Amino acid sequence: PFVRKINQHIRELATAKYQWPLNPSAAELVYINDNHSGTFNTVNFTYEVGLATDAFLSLNLVGYNYNVGSTRTDQESSTVNYDLTTGKRLNLSDLFTRGSNYLEFISRYCTDELSIGSAGDRLIKQSLAPAAGNFENWYLSPNGITFNFDGCKVFGCAEGDHSVEIPFSEQIGRAHV
Repeated sequence: PFVRKINQHIRELATAKYQWPLNPSAAELVYINDNHSGTFNTVNFTYEVGLATDAFLSLNLVGYNYNVGSTRTDQESSTVNYDLTTGKRLNLSDLFTRGSNYLEFISRYCTDELSIGSAGDRLIKQSLAPAAGNFENWYLSPNGITFNFDGCKVFGCAEGDHSVEIPFSEQIGRAHV
């Protein structure tokens, strides 16, 4: 039963994100035909299994879409994390002991990692503030927790997407994992 639930969740997630480019409205079809004949909206969707054990399933889903008339391809990632022993979808907070200040640690670690290099001075630091919404795109791997930051989130759009893996050895807020 969990597997059907997980498959349904992934199907709904992909459909919600990518229904619009694959089913343009009548007005959009006229625009495309008049201005970009022979060009089509496209979506390319892939995934990576971050962790698959008897206890956890963690997937990193990545979609690339091109909208006719756009100047670039957009990349968006999503993650799906499940506790397979209960069938429950995991929230980041489920991995940590209450009161552990894990968001402060994650914020500081990601800020430090993304500040390294020539783009560091262009880092949008408020997007890495210790708020759950800033770190909702995460998945587990055998080595740690990886946080995805899609293009335009932590740097200017031209910088593309970024990710930061925090190794379990860092003792992130007394994680339960």
